[in-house]
Amino acid sequence: TIEPYGKFDVVTVDDVTGWIGVEESERSLMDLYNVLRVRQARLVFTADRSPRDLDFALPDLGSRLRAAGCYRVHPLDDRDKLRLLRAVASERGLELADDVARFLLARTSRDQGELVGVFDRLDRTSLALGRRVTIPFVKETLGL
Repeated sequence: TIEPYGKFDVVTVDDVTGWIGVEESERSLMDLYNVLRVRQARLVFTADRSPRDLDFALPDLGSRLRAAGCYRVHPLDDRDKLRLLRAVASERGLELADDVARFLLARTSRDQGELVGVFDRLDRTSLALGRRVTIPFVKETLGL
């Protein structure tokens, strides 16, 4: 049941294409859409294609989703991943030198979730040991 989700300020439905074309599922989505709309809450859908390319069982749901904002999300390039690392560091009150950020990007996973996970580990370890995040520290901590 989707009913409990109507209480949130933001609801995200990942891979909505699995729901499309099934009338009962679409009715649930439509009910959720209406409840959240009345509350002025946000509803975000993700899909592998545009709503214009989907075959809806409920024309009303199709028209609402086609009228909504639609954005294509691209993977981060290396420059954006460096910005991400700097932003994560800054949010935690850490200074991350450019050479350290580039070293991390070159020597660890390029997947942004894993990259942030590696930084989390470095952050925790540097805090526990009272050390700055430097290239030697990264090598030592990650065994590189």
